[in-house]
Formats: sequence, structure tokens, C-alpha cells
Amino acid sequence: MANLVKDTKWFHYETETAEHSLLGAAIKTLVGVIAGGVVFALGWHTLGIVIWTITTIIGVVTLGSQRGRTGVGQFFAALGRSIGWGLGIVLLVPVYLIGFTIAHLVSWITGRDKLHLRDGDSQTFWLPVDHDRRKVRHIRALFATETIDAKGGRSWVGIAVLLAAMLVSAEILLRILGYGTPILYVQDMRAGYYPGPNQSVYRSGGLVETNQYGMRAPKIEPEKAAGVFRILMIGDSTLWGGSYVDQSKLYARRMAQSFDEQYGENKVEVLNIGVNAWGPFNELGYIERFGTFDADIAVICLPIGDIYRGLAKLTGLPYFTVDAPPRMALDEVLQHLIWRSSTSRKRMPDDQRQEQGVEGIAAYVRLAEKLRDAGCDVLVEILPSRVAGITETIPQKEEQDLERLRAALEQQGFAVGYSAGLFQGQGDTDKLYHDVCHLHILGHQIYSKYLEERIKHQSDVFREWTSRSLVTSEEEGEESK
Repeated sequence: MANLVKDTKWFHYETETAEHSLLGAAIKTLVGVIAGGVVFALGWHTLGIVIWTITTIIGVVTLGSQRGRTGVGQFFAALGRSIGWGLGIVLLVPVYLIGFTIAHLVSWITGRDKLHLRDGDSQTFWLPVDHDRRKVRHIRALFATETIDAKGGRSWVGIAVLLAAMLVSAEILLRILGYGTPILYVQDMRAGYYPGPNQSVYRSGGLVETNQYGMRAPKIEPEKAAGVFRILMIGDSTLWGGSYVDQSKLYARRMAQSFDEQYGENKVEVLNIGVNAWGPFNELGYIERFGTFDADIAVICLPIGDIYRGLAKLTGLPYFTVDAPPRMALDEVLQHLIWRSSTSRKRMPDDQRQEQGVEGIAAYVRLAEKLRDAGCDVLVEILPSRVAGITETIPQKEEQDLERLRAALEQQGFAVGYSAGLFQGQGDTDKLYHDVCHLHILGHQIYSKYLEERIKHQSDVFREWTSRSLVTSEEEGEESK
């Protein structure tokens, strides 16, 4: 009884804000982890990482000691009260200053006095209430109060439980978002690397599937069948499409679907080997490794910045090999974040960059010549950057690089296409471009139609095949009669 009298916990002026249990702290921390995951999934990666970092720090503090839980609880309670006071002032001050002033003025003019505040002879219903703080001081003065301060000890078990719960929750959330099962790659001396064969995974954007040659395309025979026309498209991540675009939505696959509708199923085969971070040297190495697959047309696809890429290798890239896939989804995300942080600090010196550009242009010329020597009709298609594709305004550096590459290729007899302004007025920018150079779903749809028309009008080989195919179809129709 004496302790009850001495302890002031029986009377609370303020609402209890301290975290009293490890479970409560863990639950609130998990809420923060989930909130960060939702934000990350919506595309605000930096904000999501900030939320996760703050949640981790607060979780460790709250589970580390009772004092930490109390302090964090009091901080957020004070923060909530401050926000509440601020909102109250913003929302209610105009009401009090304007609304009540007008109401009091009307009452004074009309003589209304329902509470009898101005009538000293009548009983009033207006009774002033003392402040809570003064009541607390008055009650404390009645007792010899002594606050019992229980020493809060650290709970390493609680911290371990929190960290384990956060890891499990983050892993589950990332798995739901499609992480943990990335496309794996094969290291190669000539091509640097290419996607491993016969993979099929579902990512955040849909299906990502490779055939036996690492192409994001259906399985093929090394040599095409009689009467079949084959188109080989080779390039970088703009052709690969990224895991944020479903396989069927890629511009290469859309072209194949369109050709099937026009000429019959599988009469025109579209092979697309595009790989993230590839440049001309990787593409040249892949052709040396596998050949042209008996293709009739080869389409080299690139954004102009690829001329500055050397032979890219898996070292330093956030990709996993077929021999060492990630054990957890967290492995994939962590490796990608580390790569992004390291690349943001790297910058190639200007003189080295210019030299690399000269070598890259020469490599594209060699690639085109090698494809032509193998019997392919070669087209080169340069995808404009977002600014150039949507506004027709070509950035000066992009225009200079474009002219350099175009001059080198056209000098050797290769047709070079560049669709500036193709996407102007075609829809929302975010639906057309995923970033400054990669297309999004609507962009793939529009670009596929553009490339299809370019092949039909620029390639004599394709026009000859369609003529023969038409004659063959008419002959078969006559025979069937």
C-alpha cells in the first residue's frame, strides 16, 4: 500500500506512450518494413530504402532496452501532439477568428445571452475548468511521491527476433515482387556473357523466357526450314526489353506476331538476341560464337550511347551466373544496390571516352560487315533517346554521335534508321519510355510497327521473298481446286 501511495503511476496525466512489450515493438517494426516494401514496389526505391533504414534503427533501439522503448514512444507521442496542435491551429484558428467573432458580434447586436455571461443576477452554466497540469501538481502535493524507476536491461534476444522477423518479411515481400529468381548468365570468352539457355521465370513485369541460344525468343532450329524467312535482331537491353516488360509485349515478339497474321504462322521467324549492358564487341563476339542462324535479314538495334561500350563482362555487373544463382531475393537486391552505388561514382575520363567511341563505331562497322559476309541483308536501327523520340529535338551530343556512326556505316553501304519524333503525341511519356533510353509497353508496340514497315520498304530481300511467297500461295490454291 505504501508503494502504491508513493508511486505516481496510478495517475496518468498523459496517455501512456512507452512500448511495454517486445511483441508490440516487433509488430510496429514489421509495419515499417511492409510500408517500405510497398513504397519500393511502387517504384520509389530511394524512399523505400530510407523507410527501411529508419525502421531498422528504431527497431533495434526499441528492442534494445525498456528505456529505448519508452523514449521512442514518448518521441512519437510528442511528434503526434505537435502535428495535432499544428493542424488544429491551421484548421481551427480561422473558425475561431472569423466564425466565432461573427457569431459573438451577432449575439451582441441581438442581445442574446443564453449562458447569462453578462447577467450577474442569474445563474450561469459557464464554469471555468482548471488546467490538467495544475491538477496534477495539486494531487502530487498531497503525497510524498517517489517515482520508481525500473532499470531497463537490453534484450539481445529481442533484437535477434526483430532482425530475423525483418529478414523473413523482406524476403517474402521481395519474392512476391518477383525478386530472387533472376535470369542467369553464361560467361563467354568472345561474347563476354549471354543469358543462359532454356530459362523461364516470372518477374514483376511478366514472363521472361530464353531459348537454347539465350535469346528471348521461342526455340529455333539452327537452319531455317524451306520457304521460311528469318530475321535476326541483335542489340543491347533496349532489345532485351527488361524484366518489366512481358515476353509477348517486346517489339521483336510483336513483329513476329504481326508477320504470323500476314504470312502464316512461323513463315517469318524473328530471332532477338539483346542483352543488358551489351555493346558492339559483345554482339560481334556472339556472332562469332553462334553464327547468324541462316538469317536473311540482320537488324542491329542500339541507342547511340552504345558506341562508348567496350567488351562488357559479368565482373562488376549485378548479374548471377548459371553456376551461382542467388540464394535469397535479398542477395539480388543487395547486389543491385551495391552495383548502382559503385557505378554512380564512376566516370570515364573524356579522352578515354572519345577513344572508346571511335573504337565502338569501328566495331559496329565490323559487325555489319560480318553479318553481310554471312549472307544477311543488314539494317541498322538507332533508337532515339526519350527527348528525341517524343519531341523531335535531338540533344546536341546525341546528334553528333549519330552523325559519326551514320557516316561510317553508310560509307560501307549500310542503311541507318533513326526515328526521331516517332512517339510524339502517341501517349503518356511513362507509357512510352521506361527511362531515358528504354521503351515501355506502349513504346514497344509503336516501335514494332515502325520496324516492320522499315523492313518491308528497305529490304529488297524481304520484298523478293514476299513476291515468291505470294506466287507459291496462288499456285497451291490453284492445285487445291
